[in-house]
Amino acid sequence: MATLDQTIKEGLTPFKQSYTFRHVDVYTGVLLIRITNNVKSTKSIKILFYCHIASQIVAVILATAGAVLSISNFDNAFNNTHQRIGLALYGFIWLQPLIGFLRPDRGVKFRSIWYLTHWLLGIAICVVGIANVYIGIHTYHERTGRSVRLWTVLLTVEVSVMAFVYLFQDRWNHVVRQQQEAAALGDDGEQSEEHAYPANDHKEVAVVPDGSLGAARTGASSWVGEDGRVWHSHDGLAPHSHEPIYSPGDFSKRAPPLSSRSFGERAFTVGIGGPVGTGKTALMLALCRFLREKYSLAAVTNDIFTKEDGEFLIKHGALPEERIRAVETGGCPHAAIREDISINLGPLEELSNLYKADLLLCESGGDNLAANFSRELADYVIYIIDVSGGDKIPRKGGPGITQADLLVINKTDLAPAVGADLAVMERDALRMREGGPFVFAQVKHGVGVEEIVNHILQAWEMATGNKRR
Repeated sequence: MATLDQTIKEGLTPFKQSYTFRHVDVYTGVLLIRITNNVKSTKSIKILFYCHIASQIVAVILATAGAVLSISNFDNAFNNTHQRIGLALYGFIWLQPLIGFLRPDRGVKFRSIWYLTHWLLGIAICVVGIANVYIGIHTYHERTGRSVRLWTVLLTVEVSVMAFVYLFQDRWNHVVRQQQEAAALGDDGEQSEEHAYPANDHKEVAVVPDGSLGAARTGASSWVGEDGRVWHSHDGLAPHSHEPIYSPGDFSKRAPPLSSRSFGERAFTVGIGGPVGTGKTALMLALCRFLREKYSLAAVTNDIFTKEDGEFLIKHGALPEERIRAVETGGCPHAAIREDISINLGPLEELSNLYKADLLLCESGGDNLAANFSRELADYVIYIIDVSGGDKIPRKGGPGITQADLLVINKTDLAPAVGADLAVMERDALRMREGGPFVFAQVKHGVGVEEIVNHILQAWEMATGNKRR
């Protein structure tokens, strides 16, 4: 009968091999899932995700093979640190994939808690597993007196490479972002021609077309650019002008969605605009509640000097807090959705990539009937008014009413109290929008919300080629 030392000598080599390859698979799985954070192609993300699952399954199989080798070749009295840690690790290695199969759907309240638990358990398995391999190698050396230098060096190289790749991923992302920012500013650190603004040499206040000193009222500087337009800068926004509007606009001549849009870079974006108090934030909440079970959502809200609307969505559990961003636009909320959209594009693109969003919702700050979204920002535009302004509002027109993809007339239950005639509003909405779609709604009570969702999903299907779920 073989002695314990002979058994160890004969059986430890395959055991160590299974141990080493098992950890390579665990770390590979961790790295694969981290890579998906920077991949924009849905197909590539799916491939990486299935590779992650496959690597974890292989790791479990190798862990089981290692346990079988240990039982068949060693005296497992579990009277030393290495064996006890190994037994606990074996249990956790099985627990990790089981937790993976219990992953909540996107948008569910506990998904962030699940993600943190799954991530912490994976990292703990990796760290403790590494430590236990070192302990096992040391135990082998003590019991046999054989040199373990080669195995120690190989394990150290493996751990070093994995740690380097793990840390390098974040640094590489930072380098890429820096290069993109440098490219946007030009080689000399100056603004490129594409993003150049007319020079403001005199910092003088110019009289705006209606004859009032608008810039003086807002503390902004205005000047006439070389293009002849009046430009101004205020409240932290980049210099911008306001496009002259000579007519209410036509629904049939509205700007079409961009054919060159890459939804891998930023998900299909729904812009929600309208005057103050018409129910934009209530609609955001209702849409989140309706869509979050089947679609990955994220939301950006705009307020002039507060984060009130974003806080409202968080308070009412519209989405997990990390999926909601509140933007303070300053005194020109319409500029943030039309002339200088960068203040919204940044958080929208970040949220889209972080959460692999299917749909993004962007709420404008409350503004007038002339405020409408740039097609560079919104793939589908909803403009919401309410009956409390009177039944005259639809016929007053403006780009918001005439050129939005969908007009929502909200709070119809208040029509009798304010003397608004819904039949008149329907007639005028159809006339001003050339028959374009509109919805009567009571968003707070859920009336009309499903119809609004159907309009959104129909546009989403046409733009992305996806099918609704």
